[in-house]
Amino acid sequence: MPGRPLLLAVLCLLGCVGPALAQSQSCPTKGRQTPKVVLSIEPGQAVYRNDLMQADLGDLHTKQRRTSYNKQREPVTAGLTRAEGGYQTSVQTMIYPLKRGVYYCGWLSQIEVRVFFKSMVVNVAGEYRPGSCEYTAVLDHENHHVAIFRRNMDLYARKIQSTLNEAVARYGSASGNSEQAVTKQFMAEASRVIKPLMDEMHAQAERDHAKLDSPESYRYTQSLCKGWKPAKARRGTG
Repeated sequence: MPGRPLLLAVLCLLGCVGPALAQSQSCPTKGRQTPKVVLSIEPGQAVYRNDLMQADLGDLHTKQRRTSYNKQREPVTAGLTRAEGGYQTSVQTMIYPLKRGVYYCGWLSQIEVRVFFKSMVVNVAGEYRPGSCEYTAVLDHENHHVAIFRRNMDLYARKIQSTLNEAVARYGSASGNSEQAVTKQFMAEASRVIKPLMDEMHAQAERDHAKLDSPESYRYTQSLCKGWKPAKARRGTG
């Protein structure tokens, strides 16, 4: 029974789960390869904006529900950095028809994982114009948030790579009533590894952001500009 490769991809912004592997004890081993893990990261291009006023950013911060270092929500109106990301997996499998049209089995050949930021928007409140001391200070603070996002992505991408390498080495065959059903099982198994690490990455980033947004950090930022006075909050007209 000749096997043939099958490729399937799934995009996961919040994480994907599915059934565990349905093992097949009689799946042919001809053509079986040691599974490979190929991982890529896309840190995204930060987009900088200066068109939203402090009140607008306060509203966005409230919706974002970031928790501050002292576990009290404090609206950050001078600047705000937001990022949206996720991961995408695609797998290649060697599929064998044990009973064509009724029952199939297969082995994992390769899994590709793409960890990415779909968007990253850095806002400095419109009350602070480019070139001003306040604008420069807030922008520097927000760029530290950008660095947090990217540092954690790099760290957890390496964790995903190493953990997946260990996991796929233990995978046996999978079986199902269609070629897609077999392949989806391997994707579900990969998500059982990836999703908890992505959740952990998000939680760690939030802790890092909260430390950066501590009252002490705000006081330091404001100390950089002589006579800093918070602008009167108002909303944009656009």
